[in-house]
Amino acid sequence: MHLIIDNVAVLFILVFLGYFLGKREVLPNRCTPDLSSFLIKVTLPATIFCSMIRPFQKSLMLDSFYLFILMFVFHLLCLLLGLILVKIGRISSQQAGTWLLVCMFSNNGFMGFPLAQSIYGNDGLFLMAVANVVSNFLIFSLGIKLQTHGQATGHIGGRQLFYNDIN
Repeated sequence: MHLIIDNVAVLFILVFLGYFLGKREVLPNRCTPDLSSFLIKVTLPATIFCSMIRPFQKSLMLDSFYLFILMFVFHLLCLLLGLILVKIGRISSQQAGTWLLVCMFSNNGFMGFPLAQSIYGNDGLFLMAVANVVSNFLIFSLGIKLQTHGQATGHIGGRQLFYNDIN
């Protein structure tokens, strides 16, 4: 438990340090988009890539396979829970997609990956990256469909699922 508290404390200290430096204008506001872009486009992928450079381990491959399947099941169960909540809460059809999206997915990028690595090491980061593949695939396929439900958006083909605006 101390390991988790220590790692979360370090991450929060870094977050507050960034906030403080921004408020004191040590880091000007114009730097924020560049720093965020650097974190998301360079640092995070490099960290994940480094966690995947390893000798082959059958146990890790099996864990990855089971986790991949488990994440699909988990997201489908969350979708089912979301459908129940939308029905119980009498949520309008315009807002239902957003509710379902919130029930199914989390924002785990900025703090989730560093926290997984600091607590579970490179194996934990590797497995989190595997789980995130499922999440990202569903966000940019099913998630888009949920958000555009009832709107004339045209047909989203298989190729568009893999080659969209964020690639």
